[in-house]
Amino acid sequence: MVLDKMLKRPYKIEPYNPQWPIKFAQIKEDLMQSFGDKALLIEHVGSTAMPGMSSKGVIDVCVVVDHMEPFEKEKAAMVARGYLYGDDYFTPNSILIYKEKPDLEKEINIHVLVQGDPDIDKFIVGRDYFLAHPERIQMYKELKEKLSKEFPDDYPSYRAGKQDFLKETLALAQKWKLEQNQ
Repeated sequence: MVLDKMLKRPYKIEPYNPQWPIKFAQIKEDLMQSFGDKALLIEHVGSTAMPGMSSKGVIDVCVVVDHMEPFEKEKAAMVARGYLYGDDYFTPNSILIYKEKPDLEKEINIHVLVQGDPDIDKFIVGRDYFLAHPERIQMYKELKEKLSKEFPDDYPSYRAGKQDFLKETLALAQKWKLEQNQ
């Protein structure tokens, strides 16, 4: 598959699957064996980390490292486990390690980010906010299902349709995090 998140293509949203956390546990084990103590944090993030959330079924993982380096040995270990990778895919100075299904659709996205990268907060604080606010999960689920019916063959339009809701949720999450830290 070409690493192009904005490729106009069909996609499917499926109901929450209790197997997703089990799949994450295996991915985490692969990462721990490959990265060792270079992985400061390995977190299940995204829609598959939220019980009750509909999703494309792609397991998203956030790996936090102290500093970015080529990680040649670590990437080779993940490739030996059936993963692929791309450098600077979502943001500069990041690595995406991923796995595809036989139909070349992604099933796993592992985001390797440097400690302090704002996307870490987006992933982890956003997830924690959703988990603490199940009504927000329900709102997001309904939005995703509506958009998938409206744009079944147009993934970029589906993504664009979620952006305002996600920006609003991230702002709420950041405010919530500050309140939690007081």
